[in-house]
Amino acid sequence: MPKVFDKETAAPVISGGAGPALKREPGTGAERDGFRPAGSRDARPDVPRKLPHPPRVGLIGAGGFGSRHAKALALLAREGLCEIAAACDPRLAALPESWHEPFLRETRFFRTHEQMFRADPLDYIVIVSPLHLHEEHCLRALAAGDALVYLEKVPVPTFAQLRNLLEQPGADRVAVGFQMLEAPAIRGLKQRLLGGKLGKIREIWASGLWPRLTSYYERTNWAGKTMLDGRPVLDGPLTNALAHLVQNVFFLAGDESGECARPLTATGSFARARPIPSYDFGWMKGVMENGIVFNILAGHCSREFVPWKVVVRTDQGDYTVGEEDLPFSDALLVESHRSLLASRRGNRRPTCRLADCLGYSMATSTAWLASPGIQDIPAAEVTLDGAATDAVYHVESIHQLIANRRTESPSASRKLDWLHWNPEVNCREALAAAAGKSCEQFCR
Repeated sequence: MPKVFDKETAAPVISGGAGPALKREPGTGAERDGFRPAGSRDARPDVPRKLPHPPRVGLIGAGGFGSRHAKALALLAREGLCEIAAACDPRLAALPESWHEPFLRETRFFRTHEQMFRADPLDYIVIVSPLHLHEEHCLRALAAGDALVYLEKVPVPTFAQLRNLLEQPGADRVAVGFQMLEAPAIRGLKQRLLGGKLGKIREIWASGLWPRLTSYYERTNWAGKTMLDGRPVLDGPLTNALAHLVQNVFFLAGDESGECARPLTATGSFARARPIPSYDFGWMKGVMENGIVFNILAGHCSREFVPWKVVVRTDQGDYTVGEEDLPFSDALLVESHRSLLASRRGNRRPTCRLADCLGYSMATSTAWLASPGIQDIPAAEVTLDGAATDAVYHVESIHQLIANRRTESPSASRKLDWLHWNPEVNCREALAAAAGKSCEQFCR
């Protein structure tokens, strides 16, 4: 474990054994889909293996998912593409053993991001902090210098926060960690759609169920919350765990290669089986500015895992991409950082810029505003499986809706009798009307 010092200029260094190298799950298809193991002799020959001065990386949030970012960056450090110079986390004593790996053992640790920013110049800042702190940490990172900023998804909980970030000097230095956009299966389908051979897109729908046990909600103080310490959180399947699904839909609907579509109208319905402040099932729908109809359903209230799937309906047929088509998530994480580091050298456009999240943010915020509020799923629909930290709330009607009828358009054939809706609203008008609302009013 790292030594922890109280002085701002202290530079604690992790000590201990090297620990295991990052392992990739067998059979993920990563190499088949174009991903080579970092450090292999033929990995990305078009990218310089050793830079004269590798960019110095600072990581905000070293535990939890932040440790997976650290392991991904360590793979790139082996190639000479970066140096993991510093990390900050208020819970240094709880850091995982993965920080003992090579290329991480010399990382300097700080309790706060302010201390880290004052210590040494950084070239690349990675933000993996809790959702309600994303805006603050991104603002501080932009003000700290001219470093590139990698902001883990979701960028921020609300459209007002995203707009604020986009108005800041240097906002074009921010990229967002929607790592699934690196997947060849998704980018390949997008190119085929743009090529015109698959026909004109009429509708896109997507769905998935990722079960969440009680332990998931007890792991941190912001899980399952809509607000925390006066800041919006909006934790839930569409706005956190399965937010990738939403971004994938708007990316596939975009009219240009790297662009994402934006919604014209939207509404949403949010419900909870588990007694939490936020929701564990969400359904949003609407029409994009280019006329494409969208429906997106996602939930945690299921005892069974249902991999996400996106269906693109054109005037020539249906085309799908699903979770099973993608490489192991850690491989995508490596490629996401590789992509942004390459953009720093001027080699390519960042895969997901901050502005590329406008469609996601407009749609989720409008769906939230237009919804009738979070509905409690009727008790007769809910089954509680397991006990204590292993308990999961299961709603069979939601499971049947998503698992068994995935080839049918939700707009034409699917419904939940107990789920209430409000009409679709114009996104720009709804967001403009909400501009003066407080966080408490928005997150009602």
